Amino acid sequence: MKSLRALNDSPHCTGSMSYARLTHEEAERLGHQPTRAQNYVKSHTKKGGGYPNDIVKERCEKMNELIPTDPAASSSITEGTVRWAPNDAFAQAMGNKPEYAGRVMDIVERMLWMSMIDSLVENLRLFTVVYKLM
Repeated sequence: MKSLRALNDSPHCTGSMSYARLTHEEAERLGHQPTRAQNYVKSHTKKGGGYPNDIVKERCEKMNELIPTDPAASSSITEGTVRWAPNDAFAQAMGNKPEYAGRVMDIVERMLWMSMIDSLVENLRLFTVVYKLM
């Protein structure tokens, strides 16, 4: 585990607080749903105001510069999700690189496979019905 943690260039500073709880608390504090950049800065800033490493510091400072002009901030979302836009402050500060394809991608892939299997099973049922009618 320590070897994997060492590879993480963007460690968060929320401890055991979940991302959902952080978003909820930020929404209550701000009076509206936070943007991805606001959540990143909040979750990657230490209680004393410092950052876990220089990479995070650079990203947070860039996001703080971009947040006032963030297109996600003008989103009409009022509750239930994090505000975002394709070219928001988070995307610009992170270099517009593709999102991490971790568990979320696995879930999407599983859903696609399940839908393909469901359609194959349905086709097999139809084939069986047609075969019996012959």
